[in-house]
Formats: sequence, structure tokens, C-alpha cells
Amino acid sequence: MKILIITKNWLGDVLFQLPAIDAIAHRYPEARITCMAPARCREILECHPSVEGVLIFDEKKEQRSFLARIRFAWKLRREGFDQVYLFHRSRTRAFLMWLAGVKERIGYARGRQWFLTKAIEEPSKPLHHVDYYLHMLTAIGIPSATNSCYRFYLPAETIRSAENMMKKHHLVPHRFVCFHLGANWGPKRWPVGNFARLADLVYERWKTPVVVTGSAT
Repeated sequence: MKILIITKNWLGDVLFQLPAIDAIAHRYPEARITCMAPARCREILECHPSVEGVLIFDEKKEQRSFLARIRFAWKLRREGFDQVYLFHRSRTRAFLMWLAGVKERIGYARGRQWFLTKAIEEPSKPLHHVDYYLHMLTAIGIPSATNSCYRFYLPAETIRSAENMMKKHHLVPHRFVCFHLGANWGPKRWPVGNFARLADLVYERWKTPVVVTGSAT
């Protein structure tokens, strides 16, 4: 059995979808699972033990034109996927899955029901993102995994690099708090002064050092 999972476009969203990927893998332990995502999400998915491969879909570049998207759909048709789970609520992606001839096309309806074989109604109340994707699966009889927390899988070389960095800066594993200040849009960026005050409170209350991560730009 070949399963395709279409993720959303950003790392944080993909992280919230990992418990749903775990649930699908648990339900179909012999299945070959492929994820379709932008290039920036590749590494987090390639490290997942249940994901066999990642197909890159870039609607801003390689698949920007209508013709390129049609070619992509025909590529998927040759792969012969049995199921697709659309965690991304894109009508274009739903249309491409219909064009690709995927036998079972599962996702939230929301204007896409014509392209889905199993169109799930949206939850009646707001849910955490993790529960939102799991709700879609429980609606078709796939239970959540025993532990529905999200795990950030990393390659061994990345873990070694982090360990070396901690040693260099005299940090004890599991004994510090990490602040990552980055965000794509201004409304998502907490003021720097708030981070500074929170770091002071963390150290005052727990005597725990705070590490700030990010890039120069």
C-alpha cells in the first residue's frame, strides 16, 4: 500500500502534523508513506522513521505554472498512490490528487468535497493544531497513537553538532531554556523586551540559564 501525505508549508505546521503521521503509520504498518511538502520542510520529514520519501512541491517556483502542476499530477499518477491525506486545505492540491487518480482522497471538505472521496466536516469548535489533524483521522476510524505528542526527529550528525556546541558553551543538557526569537511575519514576533523580562524571571525563579538561538539576519 502506498500512502501520500500532503503537509502544510511551514516547519511549525509540519511539527503539529507529526502525531497524525504517527497515527497513519500505526494504522497501516506495512504501508510505504511519502510526504509532499516544500523544500524547507524536507529535513524534518526525512528524519521521521515512518516516512519513506519526500516529494517537493513548490508552488512559488517549480510548480508555479498551471502546466507544471499538471505535469506534477501525472508524475504522481505514475507512482500509483492508494491513499492521500490532505492536511493542507488547498483546493489546488485536492484537484491535483483527483487528476493524479489517487484512489482514496481524504481531507477536510471546506469547498473541496468535489475532489475528495472522504470529505470530513470541520470540527464544531476550535482545536489545537495537533488535535485538528487527529480529528480528521478519527472521523474515518483511525485512532490517535498512544502518545500523541510531537517528536522532532533529528539526524545523528545534527545531535552530535548540538552536543559539541553545548560543551563549547559549558551548557548542561536538559538544564537550560532555549528562546528562538524568529518568525516570518511581524504580528507573530513577540517584542524583544518581553523575551528579556521572561529570561530574567526564569533565572530568578529556577536559576536556569537561557540560550537564545537564531541567525544574523
